[in-house]
Amino acid sequence: MATAVETMTQFMDVLKRYSNDTTTSGITILDNAVREVSRFNSLQEAIDSFVNDVTDTSNGANVYERLNNTCGIIVGKDEDFTADTGAVSGYNAGGTEVKDAQSIVPEIGTMSDLSMPEAGSTTTHTYTGKDGKTFTFYIKWPQSFTQVEDRKWQTSKTYNPSAWTTEELTNQTFVSDLKNNEDTKTYTAAQFKSAIETITKGMYNWWAEESAKMIYDDYGLDFNGKTINVTFFANQEDTQADTAPLNKNNNDTTPADTIRMSFGLPIYGIIDSEDVNGDTRIEDGADQNYLDRTVAHEMVHAVMQASGTLKDYEGQNVPATMPEFFTEGVAELIMGLDDYDANNTASIIELANDRTKLADAMVLAGGTGTNIRYTSGYMFLRYLCWQNVDTQDLLAVIDSKGEDYIDDLLLQVLGGHSVTQSSMLKATDYLAPTSDFNVSAVEVQNSEAVYQFPDMDSIDPTLLYGSGV
Repeated sequence: MATAVETMTQFMDVLKRYSNDTTTSGITILDNAVREVSRFNSLQEAIDSFVNDVTDTSNGANVYERLNNTCGIIVGKDEDFTADTGAVSGYNAGGTEVKDAQSIVPEIGTMSDLSMPEAGSTTTHTYTGKDGKTFTFYIKWPQSFTQVEDRKWQTSKTYNPSAWTTEELTNQTFVSDLKNNEDTKTYTAAQFKSAIETITKGMYNWWAEESAKMIYDDYGLDFNGKTINVTFFANQEDTQADTAPLNKNNNDTTPADTIRMSFGLPIYGIIDSEDVNGDTRIEDGADQNYLDRTVAHEMVHAVMQASGTLKDYEGQNVPATMPEFFTEGVAELIMGLDDYDANNTASIIELANDRTKLADAMVLAGGTGTNIRYTSGYMFLRYLCWQNVDTQDLLAVIDSKGEDYIDDLLLQVLGGHSVTQSSMLKATDYLAPTSDFNVSAVEVQNSEAVYQFPDMDSIDPTLLYGSGV
């Protein structure tokens, strides 16, 4: 059995074998990775099992119970930004530490103390993994921090970077989209300049390095020797940020040395300049989430592009691309979606209650940012990791977590896992003074007692699974 981090590291190890391969189908590569880490013989077999298990009410009539039993997902309460996010290394995924929305990407200090890099410069960044290995990468900054990239409102069908122009921020205004409805927001050039400064400070001092470290520790992929070119853009709808290799031909998925990472100012035009996480929930903000969380997502794309593990082919007569639910889901998994942030929980609940919609989101095809596939891909990878979680390993960390953890932990026993008698005695030490669970041994196999908890119907499910919406 393995932890979620161990499962994903093993998964990525398979993808690394194809880093310089441009002929093998992305689906075939994922088939091999799924076989390596699970009981499934192919990606499609794993998808079919996932869709069935998550939507089958025999796995829990209560949707929160079902998500917990099948994926280890514990849905956070409305407006609760202290809940564990479900990050691959966090509490909900079997880790020993709660990763809430503010702690996913760690920061030390305050924004007001931070310096800015010199415009046009290339800065050096270093991080050390939990195994003691140290890596270095670079960030190339824009020639000016008072300019934006004008993307001309291009769509996915008209996407043409060669037509973009650079616009100096003077006294003009910008809108968040072309819909001209109640969701459209208007921004001033001054707001954009302030947002550029806040984002630059966060990237320069914390967000890029800490995200790269987290990806190495959780996925085993390093960013050594690579360069990020940071840009800022306007006049493109519904894009928080995007990442792509520079100076690479289409369909060349071999490791890239330079990655362009671009931030959409219409999403982050109103951002708390003092919040170290890049909070956009302030008055008139986009109400998305914390920007450092988005950086972690984009850094997964960057690191996978730089390592040759992201096979995103374009055009005809080329191998099949890795499906969008995977390429976006794996970027969401690093920071999690279990908490109430940017409508995360509502999307998870919707998919878990709709078999057809969940199946439709799991198509083996690329895409252009279909939001529902971000969520479905995250849920699928949590499901895949949960197949390998060892409840005995989870019980071993009870001492560090205490009684608040035990109720959720014992649900995994109900899911069919066995635990040793000594470990269960440790659990009941916590339960005895605080819980009405009726614990009884029902059989002994290989000198290990297997326990069940028969009186579950009397327990308020919101205590165990979260209240949801």
